[in-house]
Amino acid sequence: MRDTVFVIILFPAVSLGSAVAISYLDGSNFFDTFFESVSAVTNTGLTSGITSLDLGVSSKIILSVNMIIGRFEIIAILYIFFNRLRSTTS
Repeated sequence: MRDTVFVIILFPAVSLGSAVAISYLDGSNFFDTFFESVSAVTNTGLTSGITSLDLGVSSKIILSVNMIIGRFEIIAILYIFFNRLRSTTS
């Protein structure tokens, strides 16, 4: 049960954390950056207009990592990188 709650909380936490980072780094509106980060994690392709060539390099990297996490699914990422999960599931 604890692992299930952790995975459910991880999706909003990743989106919220990346939104705060992008908002801080680029000085953009928080709600627009939160929309962009959720869109990146879910791989929907929607945008509020922030994602463009003018976006900072660090923000582009954050959104790219969000897209990779969303594409591979968060559970698979956790399984790959956290050794503790491997030992409990096998």
